[in-house]
Amino acid sequence: MQIQSGIELATRGDDSAHELSFGERFRRLRQQHAGKQATLVAAGLSCTDAAISQWETGRRLPSSKMLFSAIHVFASLGVSEKDIVHLRSIWEQERTRRRSAGSASLARQSSNLPKALWRTAG
Repeated sequence: MQIQSGIELATRGDDSAHELSFGERFRRLRQQHAGKQATLVAAGLSCTDAAISQWETGRRLPSSKMLFSAIHVFASLGVSEKDIVHLRSIWEQERTRRRSAGSASLARQSSNLPKALWRTAG
């Protein structure tokens, strides 16, 4: 591992770098500044440990409201502004990517439906 500009990067054998995902970055910040997931909840994050686990494993992204709440909690725990801005940037990138992937998947599924289902009532 190497640390560069406050962003932790994992170096692969081909010398290209892979930036941490939102979940990985969130987990690292939580572990460094809060310890257990329950500490975030106790510090004012209004969600369950299970929700935090889903974010950290990449199964889900927090809503914008929950991200805003998490940012405030992280700031109160001493996370740097630079790290918070980076976390939000990663969240925005992943949200955009997931929405694009979801739209493409819906379009593929829709194209397989019989044309009769696409007719609108007149």
